[in-house]
Amino acid sequence: MKKAILDPDEKELLESFERGEWTPIKHREVEMAKLQDYARNTLQKNKRPCPRRRGQ
Repeated sequence: MKKAILDPDEKELLESFERGEWTPIKHREVEMAKLQDYARNTLQKNKRPCPRRRGQ
């Protein structure tokens, strides 16, 4: 398997994880549903008409 090359930010995250600085999320299912709802709303097309000025 090929060894991954990490940029400085990725390396910092990995080292932080390996030091045990990360903790599990409580109520994981609720948190996942909330984030999925945010993503769905972000990707949804805006149904309001474009606010362009007419006649200019």
